Parts: sequence; C-alpha cells; structure tokens
Amino acid sequence: MNWERKAFEYIDKIEGMGGAVEALKEGFQMMEIHDSAYLYQREVENKDRIVVGVNEYVSDAPQIEALQTISKTRLKDNLKGLQGLNQRETVKR
Repeated sequence: MNWERKAFEYIDKIEGMGGAVEALKEGFQMMEIHDSAYLYQREVENKDRIVVGVNEYVSDAPQIEALQTISKTRLKDNLKGLQGLNQRETVKR
C-alpha cells in the first residue's frame, strides 16, 4: 500500500469539495471519524482487532471500585511545591 499516494488522494478529495472549510460544512470530517470509529469497534467486537484487557486476556481480578481523589487544596499545595522546585533548578543552571 502506497501511503503517500493514498494521502494525496485524500487531500484531492477534500479539495474537490471546495477545501477543508467546505468539507467541514458538509460534515465530511465528522462522517469520516464516525465511520472509522464504527469500523474499529466492530473489529474489536469480532476479535479481528485484539485489545488486551478488553476483548482478550481479560483479568479475573475484581475491578477497582473507587479511585483515589485529591482535594483541590492539596493539589494547589503540590503544584506550588513543584513550581518552587522548578524555580530553584532554574537558578542552579
């Protein structure tokens, strides 16, 4: 498969619609994304595309029920500490 040729054919197709803006107005890009997502999902469901942990090699371990959460205050404090560390490293250089 010649990827360069296919890319230029794709560009020509969009230019034939009047360019990227016109193609957007016609919904071309959204339809391409939709079609691609549909094909990908179908491949996963039919096991034509293996996704580890999704359709093959799935763990029997129980799912994590709750993720760790960090308060906004603690997050801000951590960011301040990192910014200070970054400033000290910059001064050392």
